[in-house]
Amino acid sequence: MKDFTILISSLVCTIGCSQVSTIHFNSEWNEKNNFDISVLKDCEKSNVVICHNPELKDKHEILSVPTIIIFDNNVEVKRFESKYNDET
Repeated sequence: MKDFTILISSLVCTIGCSQVSTIHFNSEWNEKNNFDISVLKDCEKSNVVICHNPELKDKHEILSVPTIIIFDNNVEVKRFESKYNDET
Protein backbone atom coordinates (compact mmCIF):
# COMPACT_ATOMS: atom_id res chain seq x y z
CA MET A 1 0.00 0.00 0.00
CA LYS A 2 2.90 2.37 0.70
CA ASP A 3 4.18 1.95 -2.87
CA PHE A 4 0.71 2.75 -4.18
CA THR A 5 0.63 5.95 -2.09
CA ILE A 6 4.01 6.99 -3.49
CA LEU A 7 2.83 6.26 -7.05
CA ILE A 8 -0.31 8.39 -6.72
CA SER A 9 1.56 11.19 -4.92
CA SER A 10 4.22 11.32 -7.62
CA LEU A 11 1.57 11.42 -10.35
CA VAL A 12 -0.22 14.32 -8.63
CA CYS A 13 3.11 16.18 -8.32
CA THR A 14 4.01 15.70 -12.00
CA ILE A 15 0.73 17.20 -13.19
CA GLY A 16 1.85 20.57 -11.86
CA CYS A 17 0.06 23.66 -10.63
CA SER A 18 -3.23 23.09 -12.40
CA GLN A 19 -6.43 22.15 -10.58
CA VAL A 20 -5.81 18.52 -9.56
CA SER A 21 -8.45 16.48 -7.78
CA THR A 22 -8.60 12.88 -6.63
CA ILE A 23 -11.74 10.83 -6.04
CA HIS A 24 -11.66 7.54 -4.18
CA PHE A 25 -14.68 5.31 -4.88
CA ASN A 26 -15.40 2.50 -2.45
CA SER A 27 -18.27 0.71 -0.78
CA GLU A 28 -19.29 0.01 2.80
CA TRP A 29 -18.81 -3.74 2.30
CA ASN A 30 -15.24 -3.17 1.08
CA GLU A 31 -13.73 -1.24 3.99
CA LYS A 32 -10.75 -3.60 4.31
CA ASN A 33 -9.54 -2.35 0.91
CA ASN A 34 -9.98 1.29 1.77
CA PHE A 35 -7.25 3.73 0.74
CA ASP A 36 -6.55 6.86 2.74
CA ILE A 37 -6.25 9.67 0.18
CA SER A 38 -5.82 12.26 2.92
CA VAL A 39 -2.07 11.62 2.67
CA LEU A 40 -2.02 13.15 -0.81
CA LYS A 41 -0.76 16.72 -1.02
CA ASP A 42 -1.61 19.63 -3.32
CA CYS A 43 -4.92 18.32 -4.62
CA GLU A 44 -8.59 18.31 -3.76
CA LYS A 45 -9.69 15.00 -2.29
CA SER A 46 -13.08 13.29 -2.20
CA ASN A 47 -14.29 9.94 -0.93
CA VAL A 48 -17.39 8.48 -2.54
CA VAL A 49 -19.34 5.53 -1.17
CA ILE A 50 -20.99 4.17 -4.30
CA CYS A 51 -24.12 2.79 -2.63
CA HIS A 52 -24.89 6.32 -1.35
CA ASN A 53 -23.95 8.00 -4.64
CA PRO A 54 -25.11 5.80 -7.53
CA GLU A 55 -25.23 8.79 -9.90
CA LEU A 56 -21.46 9.34 -9.46
CA LYS A 57 -20.83 5.61 -9.85
CA ASP A 58 -22.65 5.69 -13.18
CA LYS A 59 -21.18 9.00 -14.34
CA HIS A 60 -17.61 7.77 -13.81
CA GLU A 61 -18.35 4.20 -14.98
CA ILE A 62 -17.14 2.55 -11.78
CA LEU A 63 -17.08 -1.22 -12.30
CA SER A 64 -15.14 -2.29 -9.22
CA VAL A 65 -14.03 -0.88 -5.90
CA PRO A 66 -11.80 0.54 -4.82
CA THR A 67 -11.24 2.85 -7.76
CA ILE A 68 -9.20 6.03 -7.58
CA ILE A 69 -9.45 8.62 -10.33
CA ILE A 70 -7.14 11.61 -10.72
CA PHE A 71 -8.45 14.64 -12.59
CA ASP A 72 -6.61 17.66 -13.98
CA ASN A 73 -8.97 20.59 -14.58
CA ASN A 74 -11.93 18.16 -14.47
CA VAL A 75 -10.42 15.87 -17.11
CA GLU A 76 -9.57 12.31 -16.07
CA VAL A 77 -5.83 11.73 -16.42
CA LYS A 78 -5.35 8.46 -14.54
CA ARG A 79 -7.50 5.68 -13.10
CA PHE A 80 -6.49 3.00 -10.61
CA GLU A 81 -9.00 0.17 -10.32
CA SER A 82 -9.13 -3.10 -8.51
CA LYS A 83 -9.33 -6.04 -10.85
CA TYR A 84 -12.80 -6.79 -12.12
CA ASN A 85 -13.74 -10.31 -13.04
CA ASP A 86 -16.97 -10.49 -15.01
CA GLU A 87 -16.90 -14.30 -14.98
CA THR A 88 -17.91 -14.50 -11.31
